[in-house]
Amino acid sequence: SILLNENIILKCQNINCKSIIINNIIYFSSKQCMNIDGLGDKIVEKLVYENKIKTILDIYNLTYNDLISLEGFEDKKVNNILLAIKNSKKPQSYKLLQSLGINNIGQVASKTICNTIGIKNLLIDEEILLSLDDFGLEMVTSYYNFMKNNLEFVNKLISILNPIYTN
Repeated sequence: SILLNENIILKCQNINCKSIIINNIIYFSSKQCMNIDGLGDKIVEKLVYENKIKTILDIYNLTYNDLISLEGFEDKKVNNILLAIKNSKKPQSYKLLQSLGINNIGQVASKTICNTIGIKNLLIDEEILLSLDDFGLEMVTSYYNFMKNNLEFVNKLISILNPIYTN
């Protein structure tokens, strides 16, 4: 695992770490982030434990057959989830950045990054990040380390979702 030393607390920075996948997917799918209606706590847990989802990227590969085979999933529920997943494509760029759950990077910081730098090159030099309004060392460090360790994943997600730029 890739660990970030934040004084006393060691936090895993590998978004493929099994112990944090469920929480990442729940946060990613939540109303304030990608707003994928139907992917609540219990359903996400079930999808992960049934090995239908191993990363956030897998949400976008789910098929009708993947879901209908699960206990308690009927036709209408499956179609509603698949529609919500489809409707989450083309998000506002800052929503996508926020949905990654990067420590210390919430909605305001995500908007600042997307409005000043954009979302094409997310591995931003630490000095540039420090020059942004209200960006402190902790924010810059956690953002930079996250992107350094997960850039390939984030770029794949961007290519699938085609985020749109809006202020």
